[in-house]
Amino acid sequence: MKTTLRLKDFYSDLGRLAECPGESFAGLLESCRKGLAELCPEGSASLALFQKAIAPFSRDQVEEAYLRAFDITPLAVPYLSIHLFGEENYRRGEFMARLLEAYGKAGLDCGGELPDHLSILLQFAAKLEGEERRELLEFCLTEPLQKMEAPLKRAGHPYEFLLQAIRDVVETDLKREVCHA
Repeated sequence: MKTTLRLKDFYSDLGRLAECPGESFAGLLESCRKGLAELCPEGSASLALFQKAIAPFSRDQVEEAYLRAFDITPLAVPYLSIHLFGEENYRRGEFMARLLEAYGKAGLDCGGELPDHLSILLQFAAKLEGEERRELLEFCLTEPLQKMEAPLKRAGHPYEFLLQAIRDVVETDLKREVCHA
């Protein structure tokens, strides 16, 4: 019996790609690129550009590129509430508390990461349906992804292509949600 994949089925994998790369990173990237080819050709093409950009890198160099992009003096801060509310805004705490509550209901564990980290929000999006997912994508991911991608693009950093792929998937999913609502 063949199952029909939907874009939401790729959010968890995209979330794992937005974490510090591990041993299964290359295989996950290839699987995600191939899987998105029909559902979101733009996202698949952006992942292909990401693959090409990191192809000459060793696994350690890919990890180092991730750390430069998102962790140690990051080019792009992966904590979305900073992009939504600003760094010193009390609303960030409220937002994260609500996320933790929603994650608990959905059975999602942050694994020691802050709840507003891009990777965690993408994994949460995979658990949502309809209006809930649309609101998360529209209000929590669209603008922060643009803000995160811009400095990586200016720096010519390979992770710009991963963020572009995520943005491609989110935008395609939002268009389909609007059309089917």
